[in-house]
Amino acid sequence: MPNQPYYPEQVRFLHQQNCKDSIIFFNKSDTLFKTYRWIFNNIDSVDGDSVKYAFAHSGKYLVTLKAFSRYGYMRQLTDTVLFYKKPKAKMYFKDSLGCQWVAFSYKDSSKNDTLNPNQTTLKWLWDFGDGTTDSLQNINHIYTKSGVYNVKLKIDNGFCSDSQTMVNKVNILSAPKPGFTLDKTIECIPPATAFIANDTLTELVTKKTYRFADSLPDNNINITQHTVQYLYTAKGKYNITQTLYSPSGCVSKDSQYVQVFGSLAAFKPSSPNITINNNDMVELWWNKNVDTKNYLLYKATNYTSLSLYKNQSDTFIIDSSAQNIYTSTYQYALQLTDNCGQISPTSDTETSILLTGKNNHNVYGLFNWNNITATTNNFTLKKWRGFDTIYINNISTSPYYDNDFYNDTVQQSTSYQIQTLNNRGYHISSNKTYLGYEPVVIIPTLYDVIVYPNGVPVIAFYIKHFDIEIYDLLGRNVFTGSDIKGWYNGDGGAQYFIYRITGTTKDDKPFNQSGKILLLK
Repeated sequence: MPNQPYYPEQVRFLHQQNCKDSIIFFNKSDTLFKTYRWIFNNIDSVDGDSVKYAFAHSGKYLVTLKAFSRYGYMRQLTDTVLFYKKPKAKMYFKDSLGCQWVAFSYKDSSKNDTLNPNQTTLKWLWDFGDGTTDSLQNINHIYTKSGVYNVKLKIDNGFCSDSQTMVNKVNILSAPKPGFTLDKTIECIPPATAFIANDTLTELVTKKTYRFADSLPDNNINITQHTVQYLYTAKGKYNITQTLYSPSGCVSKDSQYVQVFGSLAAFKPSSPNITINNNDMVELWWNKNVDTKNYLLYKATNYTSLSLYKNQSDTFIIDSSAQNIYTSTYQYALQLTDNCGQISPTSDTETSILLTGKNNHNVYGLFNWNNITATTNNFTLKKWRGFDTIYINNISTSPYYDNDFYNDTVQQSTSYQIQTLNNRGYHISSNKTYLGYEPVVIIPTLYDVIVYPNGVPVIAFYIKHFDIEIYDLLGRNVFTGSDIKGWYNGDGGAQYFIYRITGTTKDDKPFNQSGKILLLK
């Protein structure tokens, strides 16, 4: 006979998770084996074909099945199983007696054993017996009708679920329904503010009180009186509480908050602070007022009539529409709108600082700025020349003469800015103004070429491009050039010549110069 392949006898088992406190293990081994031993987590052992075993907690466990033949032959199989312990639903409430319209407190005291103690998928479902449900873990439920109720709590951990039902355990007594309306919830003082509470109670009550602030005592109100008025004289947030007492002994409550702000109808705000920032934009800010809902910012250009520019709740703005800060001044004023819609008086008008400068033939710089009433009248002129920053302090008035304006070494434009403190202590600045040098061309008389064999060159400052033409008195062109270091020795004896220069400065501004020179030999 041909050789037949040999298949060793197999040991197998299955298990069933049934949301009970134990797992059922089923032996599926080959029939050669006659007796079996189950070993759970290398600790407990149970003999039998199919067995039931209860693990103490949810988790992963090693299960070994040892199978024995009648002749003592043994094989075994070890596998890992997951055990999900069934949760245990349990609710708690302090007292079985409750009142209609009063929150009845339910607490979850269930037990749940999970594979990961740091993460739970537990879900709750409360059935309060009055046709309503909720899925929170702990809940305060308000019954709108008196009676005896059955309450059920069901919990689910994602694998197994459990429930608990309390039958005829919750008894809700009759009580009047609380409630009132307010004619308004926001008001401003002064003057003193009255809030009026109205109720339409028709149910029997033995006593009714109102408390108009948490720090105040209750005010007894006649049970037939449905309109109550209270006068507030101070700002604040107040909790108005209505309390009703019923013949059953139940006490039901309702409450609403009211807010009392300060009135701005007679409050004149400070002017906005105005500065020109480093990006050459008008920047404004002002102090926050706690009673203000919105700020109304008014604007004018060069002292024209003010008009509304912005209505906002913030206390800062960059005026991107102010495009002419080098030639114009901008005026701003502020109004405040309170929470009751009242508008404050308008603040004093504040003006931006406009700085202008003029180069007086490279001898000095002349600077003027507009009069700002809301400052300390102590100004600093800040200037940037090359890589240097220079501060000229303690300037009391405009105009100012900068005699250190010209520097024939740097030969480039100088930037200036006025800085000061306003009368509220904030640093404010003007626009920056840029002063370039006037072009300088010096053409000396040319002397004997023996003394100066190369002649004397033209001397020029702050010039980027240069063209020169020289004519004799007969109008003949005797020299043309564009080299600043060029020269002309003349021809013949001493005589007069006419010159004309055109060009551009280093900041690309055109210039021209002309005159008469005497060349000596």
